[in-house]
Amino acid sequence: GVSTLTGGATIGTGSNVLGLKVGWLTATNVKTSSTALTTLSDLTIAIGAGETWLIEWTLAATANLETTGLSLQVDTPASAVQDIFYEYIPQRLDLVGGIYTTPAMVDFGTASGTLVSWTAADIVFGGKAAINIFVRVTASGAGNVTLGYAQETSSGTALNILRGSRVKAQRTA
Repeated sequence: GVSTLTGGATIGTGSNVLGLKVGWLTATNVKTSSTALTTLSDLTIAIGAGETWLIEWTLAATANLETTGLSLQVDTPASAVQDIFYEYIPQRLDLVGGIYTTPAMVDFGTASGTLVSWTAADIVFGGKAAINIFVRVTASGAGNVTLGYAQETSSGTALNILRGSRVKAQRTA
């Protein structure tokens, strides 16, 4: 379930220690045959007007990602200023001649609500991945910072964001 912690963060089961707030998915989220975004509500952060937060999500995704692809979207309160960094780390990295030939894929953004997608063709190795999303956001008005996910290409193969995927948030101002 979702609990509200001191400091205004709304996140899944977690704790608030020295201003660092953590939460995690208590159940695996499954997306099948749909490119419509689903918000990971257990990993939503409520922020107040004038506050600055550093937020980091770490997701474990499984499926045949070479079939489904993956789309992500961070939404922040209206008129917020943010920097967003997405990192996709594939199931395996190929080592050829001592050099990794399958790098992680990254994307950057500064606009709330911008969809970031990796197509099935982008995902060249493995059906599993670790995904890190980093956000620095300053809100002029109170609201929620949410993370949505979907299949990039609709497929009957389930895209799973696994139980235990987590969020860390720290208010810096």
